[in-house]
Amino acid sequence: MNLLKLPFQIVMFIVGGIGYYCIELLYRAGNSHWVMLIIGGLAFLLIMDVNYIFRKKNLFLRLTLSTIAVSLLELISGLIINKWLLMKVWDYTNCAYNVCGQICLRFSFYWTLICLVLIVLFDISRILYRKIIPYMSKS
Repeated sequence: MNLLKLPFQIVMFIVGGIGYYCIELLYRAGNSHWVMLIIGGLAFLLIMDVNYIFRKKNLFLRLTLSTIAVSLLELISGLIINKWLLMKVWDYTNCAYNVCGQICLRFSFYWTLICLVLIVLFDISRILYRKIIPYMSKS
């Protein structure tokens, strides 16, 4: 199977999932949960879509919307994973300014930093993908 023929979104989901899982491993001293691969992949796609839809808008707006989108994803995922399915993957109950123990201001700020880096990387990767893939598929 030629990996280069996979749709761009699938590749980005995989890259985002693995990337976020690695961030989790670094931040949590080698400890994470497999659902973070899925949440990371979805967050990656959300940030990519927000960045694409609002690509002509200023960085601050794209950054703000990306952070809100990812925080909502984390809240909804947390309510399903931690509250409904009782998997107890994360708990921000003891963090200041938390919502239902699933999101908090501190981790939303961390997501803002991640979003800032990704907005730039998505723009670069979109350009490279469109230039490299058509060229490689001709051979």
